[in-house]
Amino acid sequence: MEEKSFGTRLVEYRKAYHLTQAQLGQKLGVSTNHIGVLERELKQPRASTVATFTKLAERSARSFGDGRPMNQEEIKEYNQMWRFMNDLSPELRKELLFVFKRILGWFYQSSRR
Repeated sequence: MEEKSFGTRLVEYRKAYHLTQAQLGQKLGVSTNHIGVLERELKQPRASTVATFTKLAERSARSFGDGRPMNQEEIKEYNQMWRFMNDLSPELRKELLFVFKRILGWFYQSSRR
């Protein structure tokens, strides 16, 4: 199963919830134009944008693959991780996000078995 790109996920989420690019941009704290750029994959999203989107998405950052809510300590660790990611260079951030996506993909697939 091929992993969906961030842009594809944005489009799917926006359409599933009947949002305009302007409405989604407002929820993510970015401009309408930037939503279009991200959906067309002309630029990589900032870690903070990914984190905000993850919180909006059905597979929320506040639950694991099995749907179990994170406890307060796990939420704190998650937020610390995203603050750390925002301080990295764009190149290193991109590499780490690639690794995280692989790990999360594996975790999600494992939890579905």
